Amino acid sequence: MEKGDIRKSIIAKRNALTERDVLVRSGEICRKIVSLPEYIEAKSVLVYNSIKNEVNLTELIINAYKDGRKVYYPRVMDKEHMEFFMIEMPEAFETGAFGIPEPPVSEELRLKPGEENILMIMPGVAFDRKMNRIGYGGGFYDRFLADDSYKRIKTAAAAYSFQIMDDIIPHDDRDMSPDVIVSETEIIR
Repeated sequence: MEKGDIRKSIIAKRNALTERDVLVRSGEICRKIVSLPEYIEAKSVLVYNSIKNEVNLTELIINAYKDGRKVYYPRVMDKEHMEFFMIEMPEAFETGAFGIPEPPVSEELRLKPGEENILMIMPGVAFDRKMNRIGYGGGFYDRFLADDSYKRIKTAAAAYSFQIMDDIIPHDDRDMSPDVIVSETEIIR
């Protein structure tokens, strides 16, 4: 299957989830993520605002704030790149690219290159057991993680079990793979 066909198929399955399915499965995924050594060692967590039945990270975000971690959200800066900004109050979000709530631009709250002990929770559409990832096609996470300034960031993909494919999915050298994939049923390394 081509990337576009895989995206279409998985997004259709995800869109068919009920609100309860999303909350129950997302809660289990979040509980698994906060048990990871990568989370336990992290001083900062990079998250995303879920849309369209993506894995909802609310439980993980609440834990991160309670645990005293810095929490950063992505902001699309232009057609080519995104940056992460720390936010403490959800009401500070602005409607950003693609209608997704984004943090305001603030130089003092921008994630600085070279910061240590960071865990990024990556969204995605599909994954395989060899850690390949299909995103939404914009390449924002791939370009961000390809920047040498952020090479030390640990990455965990949050995915429902049906988003993990047994067959190898199409990928190329520009596609950045997560260090770990976490679903409601398993953790893949």
